[in-house]
Amino acid sequence: MNNIEKLKEYLVGSKGYLLNDKLSNGKVIMLSGAWGSGKTHFWDNEIREKLDKNIYVSLYGKKSILDIENEVLTKSILKELPDDNKIVENLSLFGSITKNIANIFVPNSGEKLEDIKNKLINSFGKNSLKEGVAICFDDFERKSQDIDLNDLFGFITQLATSFKCKVVIILNSDVFEGKEKEIFTTVKEKSVSKYLMFNPTCDELFEIIFRDDSYQKLIQHKDILKTTFADVGIVNARIFIQVLDNVVEWTKNNENFNTDFFLRYFALVNINFILNHHIFKAKIEETDTRGPFNPYQKDTTPEQAKYVNQTKIEVESEINYKFIISYIRRNDRYSNKFINNLKKEILFKDKDNGEEKEALLIFINENESLIKSLHFMYSFKLGNYSETNNQTEVKILNEINSFIETGIL
Repeated sequence: MNNIEKLKEYLVGSKGYLLNDKLSNGKVIMLSGAWGSGKTHFWDNEIREKLDKNIYVSLYGKKSILDIENEVLTKSILKELPDDNKIVENLSLFGSITKNIANIFVPNSGEKLEDIKNKLINSFGKNSLKEGVAICFDDFERKSQDIDLNDLFGFITQLATSFKCKVVIILNSDVFEGKEKEIFTTVKEKSVSKYLMFNPTCDELFEIIFRDDSYQKLIQHKDILKTTFADVGIVNARIFIQVLDNVVEWTKNNENFNTDFFLRYFALVNINFILNHHIFKAKIEETDTRGPFNPYQKDTTPEQAKYVNQTKIEVESEINYKFIISYIRRNDRYSNKFINNLKKEILFKDKDNGEEKEALLIFINENESLIKSLHFMYSFKLGNYSETNNQTEVKILNEINSFIETGIL
């Protein structure tokens, strides 16, 4: 059983922790994992749907504890309103929802708006919170700097202990620095009852994302897409979704070019563009590949034997430093540490030639994304990516490049 399956079984399985009020009411649970690893996607698609009573609150954009409190109470009120009341479904996007609800339901009551608001909170919101609702706080590390961590954990602890809620905190690993890190370490030890690590493999994350109905039209290409992501080794839900969405759009409009050959190229170039913001260019070059003319080979002229057309894929910017190009070619196994390793190599090279080393390091700092793109290209053998070495193939490869760069087919 993989990491995702284990977490799902533990939280909402037959003996699920979140489904057992005796175990989880009044507790704070922390679901931690690397940035982009798919924690929110996991919560939304695998856990939340299994919970009858749940509230989701993103801390992104929240500037005060009052903002957070208002959204928690707002969503608890909405859960108590009739399901067919479409007017209030998305009001939480527009500030003080309790004020808006009061205006909608009792616009001419003659009561003060603040009194109406408090009645709504007391009769709906707080009563709902007392029933063991699961409250998920996401984007924890993206909170405003104006929100004090001590105050935030105090509010979360109050929800858990006073209202007997199940509180789930979703956050990235090692997100806080300096004084905030010290506070976070101290406070979480006092507040958090259960720690869970979200650490899927590339294949696990791909499988959970690919379940989405919108990707089922790609089912015949699933293996090549899954293998391509695994080859790159990036475990990032946002990148997976962005690439898959683009592949869906491409295949819909290019039915004749939906082969594994083109789709692997598409995924690789798209991933590189997301990571490094450089695009490739395909062209046909006449290349000497066959060696000396063989006079005993039938039906060939010396020119035909020596030169052939070959597809070349290049990043549109060039690097003139031979040392960097040589290092890229010698180190063609893809690594996120490539730039750091390149700099170390330069520092240990030609100890007496300080000026050249300084120039190289400056160039690397100014052109980091370009160098990473070239490293990516060499790592995944994109320099001579071809099946037929003809103009039609080059045209399609460049249409892919253009779509990824512009977003327009």
